Amino acid sequence: MEHKRDNRPFVTPGDGIQDHFVTLSGKLSGIQLSAVYHCFLSYRDNYDYGHEWDFWPNGLSVHIFSLTLSMPVITPTQTPLI
Repeated sequence: MEHKRDNRPFVTPGDGIQDHFVTLSGKLSGIQLSAVYHCFLSYRDNYDYGHEWDFWPNGLSVHIFSLTLSMPVITPTQTPLI
């Protein structure tokens, strides 16, 4: 079975969405690095939509690396949005 890509635009869930996040940045071996942790919740009833970590270097003239980790967390009482 061939996987088909979903090209539909992002749609906000019916219960809304909140993005609580923390940003950290600093230098490591002379390279400015940044990291952001996101916690996504519904606006109504605080359903857990998942968590995400993003990491990237800042101020480099040449793109060296990029890493994004995503891990949705769904409790047994919830159903996935897709």
